[in-house]
Amino acid sequence: IIGATRTTAQAPAAATPAAKTKVAMFNITYVMKHYEKFKTFEAELKTTIAGYQATDAKLRSTQEEEAKKVGPTTTPEMREQIQAKLKDLERQIEDNKMVAGKVMGKKQEEQLKILYLDVRTHVARYAASNGFDVILHYNDAITNEDYNSAPNIARKLQAGALMPIYMASGMDVSVDIVRSLNAAYPKR
Repeated sequence: IIGATRTTAQAPAAATPAAKTKVAMFNITYVMKHYEKFKTFEAELKTTIAGYQATDAKLRSTQEEEAKKVGPTTTPEMREQIQAKLKDLERQIEDNKMVAGKVMGKKQEEQLKILYLDVRTHVARYAASNGFDVILHYNDAITNEDYNSAPNIARKLQAGALMPIYMASGMDVSVDIVRSLNAAYPKR
């Protein structure tokens, strides 16, 4: 917990002590991956993709069988028919892959939204019941191997800082900053 002072557009009276702000933060990656609903959603995704993988395997097997039919004794007409069938199978494989990508993408987006809203709602309740004014989330690895990996370090150097997921009323000073900026901006 970090102690801070709330800022306001008006200076507090000299005799009034500064209000203390109670701030916390959490690793959203850790929370999401340890949330039971995430594990349920992960299992649903595996089940969904399994059907597409089975179709892909069947099409590729048929493709291999057709390719084996081409040999030195294959007539030009048969070769043409086999090649046409191979092209058709290749299109079916690509179509299956495209449909799987769309279905999985949509399902993942829906699940991510549900998970994030669950976390945000719970964090707001947690903040209110524990007296927090601000709770920030960060996104970091949850194993030492991932934490110390080059891609994770590079991401940290490029990514934004903590993002608020809950703020008590009065914590966002955006309006005050815009007023100050606009007051300092030369009038035309």
